[in-house]
Amino acid sequence: MAEMAATGPSDEAGNFNWLPLESNPGVLNPFVRRLGLPEGWGFADVFGLDEELLMMVPQPCVALMLLFPSDKISQARRREISAKRLEADGGQKRECPDDVYFVQQHDAVGNACGTIAAVHAVANGALQGHFALDEGSVLSKFLAQTDAQDAQTRGWELTKMA
Repeated sequence: MAEMAATGPSDEAGNFNWLPLESNPGVLNPFVRRLGLPEGWGFADVFGLDEELLMMVPQPCVALMLLFPSDKISQARRREISAKRLEADGGQKRECPDDVYFVQQHDAVGNACGTIAAVHAVANGALQGHFALDEGSVLSKFLAQTDAQDAQTRGWELTKMA
């Protein structure tokens, strides 16, 4: 989504690296506006998951985005975690429910977890009827293009946009 994301240089393997999105409404809201999120919707800080703190979250709330640094998890460790999950699931790959839009993040996009989390939040909010994306927006086009694809293929389509 080169039109939407702050982007960085390629790595030594030629993979395009995305600059990380700061987990801050002041950064996220202009980004999701460019995705096609309509006015009146946006990100707000959540100061904790205690009931009293959740009462401060603007309503309606249709998504919660949690971003954690994972730079200390090596690619080898990620593969090991995936293999253990697959083994625990009896060799069956987990499928995403039909009513959830999911894009698999591939290593080829680097630091895109915030971008992909924002795409998930906005796409699922729109697809579940909470709001309509701006007509002709980059995300509405991407959703239409990848609607019939699985999460892996959607992820590869996303890498082509960088």
